[in-house]
Amino acid sequence: MILHYIVHGISRNVIFFENQHLFPVSSSTVTSSSTVVLPSFEQQFLDLHPVSSCFQPGIVYTKHSRPQSLSVAHPISDPTTLQIQSVTTPPAPLVRHSLECLYFRIVKVQSDGSLDRYKARLVALGNNQEYGVNYEETFAPVAKMTIVRTILALAASNDWPLYQMDVKHVFLHGDLKEYIYMKPPPGLFPSPTSHVCKLRRSLYGLKQAPRAWFDKFRTTLLQFSFKQSKYDTSLFLQKSDMGIVVLLVYVDDIVITGSDSALLGQLKTHLSESFHMKDLGSLTYFLGLEVHHSPSGISLNQHKYASDLVATAGLQGATFVDTPMELNVKLRKEESDLLVDPSLYRKLVGSLVYLTITRPDISFAVQQVSQFLQTPRHLHSATVRRIIRYVQGTSTRGLFFPVGNSTRLAAYSDVD
Repeated sequence: MILHYIVHGISRNVIFFENQHLFPVSSSTVTSSSTVVLPSFEQQFLDLHPVSSCFQPGIVYTKHSRPQSLSVAHPISDPTTLQIQSVTTPPAPLVRHSLECLYFRIVKVQSDGSLDRYKARLVALGNNQEYGVNYEETFAPVAKMTIVRTILALAASNDWPLYQMDVKHVFLHGDLKEYIYMKPPPGLFPSPTSHVCKLRRSLYGLKQAPRAWFDKFRTTLLQFSFKQSKYDTSLFLQKSDMGIVVLLVYVDDIVITGSDSALLGQLKTHLSESFHMKDLGSLTYFLGLEVHHSPSGISLNQHKYASDLVATAGLQGATFVDTPMELNVKLRKEESDLLVDPSLYRKLVGSLVYLTITRPDISFAVQQVSQFLQTPRHLHSATVRRIIRYVQGTSTRGLFFPVGNSTRLAAYSDVD
């Protein structure tokens, strides 16, 4: 994330890092051509209500962090460094369509629900962007869950290793093609200013941020002789004399497998040199899917996701049931009274739909309750609660991909 600071007749170079505190507690004078680390208003972040999120951090804070005094920073080659550099341009009032920005404080949790770390992120208010002015194309592909299951089955069948890597500050790596101006973050200057910042790299909140990141990542892989799949554009492959390597990307989560161990190592090194990466080792948790390895194969379930769903529905103390639905029950549109607030019903059904990734045994029941999202009734809500009670008693169930299983496809049809 690089901001190009626009001033008129002033020379100033300031660098601050995303793992450092931002902005001085008290006003401090920054001299020309100085490089400094600016501490933050920590108490303002502590006063904010923590928001749980699965997204990766922009700025990391810990419980024991304290504001630091203004001090000289040592230059580092960190790709996520936020640089503010002066240029000679027209005064800020001549710049049109400058965006506002905000800080969000986030709590990162691990796969078991325990605390990982505290984070804060600078976010541009991309909802105020104008099409054709400061953004155009925004679409960025994500991996399909059918491909995720296919890769896991392929890796299990051939006994391939499964690795996972994580891209830190993912949207800050993208290059911007448009001219985007943003007002300075709150607290950057001791007094109000009309100056604005010109974004040179992508920033969280921008409409084109996901696309800019994916374009940068795709270009990097293609330069490394990978080929992009025509069936799922988030899938990349490279064949060699020693075998094959498969890479799947879902925003900042990357899964790598294959039979060429040398190429696997080279790929991980290349990615670490190109981006700010974190090697997570063997794949154990991916998009809410828990991956368990054993000599006999790979098992896949959504135990934590199911437990969170039970808590959301308020059914922690409910008794289990043996089937998702009662026998011979047919749901109708005009049966029983309408729900006063259908939002919880829709949220629970949406979560159940995602749970079917590893739970085909509830697919029919979930398909039935999904037909009444527009006008759900109390009977439909009771059916959803029964499905969740069934899930509660079977939360560790999932899919199993055995080692050495045939990769030949078998299809069956039902003819009336």
